[in-house]
Amino acid sequence: MCLRVAIFKNLIISMVVRNVETIQLNFYIRVLQHLTLGFGPNKYMWWFLRMMIILRQIMNCAIFIFLLWPFYAGSTEKNAPTFMLKYLFSSSSGLIGFYSDGTARTCPGCNQAASGIDTMAALEPFGTYNDSESSVTLSDDTVMPLYNDGRIAAGWLIVNYQKVMSPRMVTRYQHCSGHTMREQSIDLKETALVVIYPEQKKFANENSQEAQDYYTAMDDWSYYASEITRHYEALGVQVSYSDKKALSFLLGKNECMNFDVKKWQSKTSPEDSWDVFLYRKGQLPIAVDITDYDTSETKNYLR
Repeated sequence: MCLRVAIFKNLIISMVVRNVETIQLNFYIRVLQHLTLGFGPNKYMWWFLRMMIILRQIMNCAIFIFLLWPFYAGSTEKNAPTFMLKYLFSSSSGLIGFYSDGTARTCPGCNQAASGIDTMAALEPFGTYNDSESSVTLSDDTVMPLYNDGRIAAGWLIVNYQKVMSPRMVTRYQHCSGHTMREQSIDLKETALVVIYPEQKKFANENSQEAQDYYTAMDDWSYYASEITRHYEALGVQVSYSDKKALSFLLGKNECMNFDVKKWQSKTSPEDSWDVFLYRKGQLPIAVDITDYDTSETKNYLR
């Protein structure tokens, strides 16, 4: 609307200038009439100038209609919702949408296509909701968990305004702040796979069972890390290794975000090991199982 107002102002000024030019044409006609009184009027020149005035007036009317039409058309269109879809849940019975204004809407029988979402947005709310980091609670106290067994729970299509690209999508993140945070994190700007080195441990007795189990696990990690590197490099994805504990990435239109590689979802445990993250430029990263990396989820994510 601000752009329309600016255009309107500029074109109004243009119309004023055109009207001034029209007045000048009228003046020239009057002068021409007076000058030609004693010498025989030049009727062709007189009619030419008269036609110029008529064409100028037609142009002014056309411009005026063009300026007013967007405002008229906008007033006749159905007002678009000013709220945004914060959470979207899909089941066999239809859709449930949770909006930024705190209302909840349902659309029985609707699918997740854009038409179904638009239909739901036009319906009246059936209630309100409250959300937390791990669940959405309806006004009738029905609790809908967002996570299940370390993954986004089945049925959720949008979580906190973001389309769910994978059940293992990163959902706990924040805006980048300060140079210290950036220096302590892996900085991603292009599509890449990041493998986090496991925590290095030392043992007083390297022959203990705990030490032997750790070294066996490290051997397994080295094997799987080599395999996942080979797989993604063959796909043209850059692979990097890091021991840093945070990852920075660009979301959407170059919006810098940051997350803790041990706390990338509400239900992840800091003790989780073998962290691997796949990032597609502009999207939220997803966690990848280092032992099962060639899945439909990762393929769909990279499309």
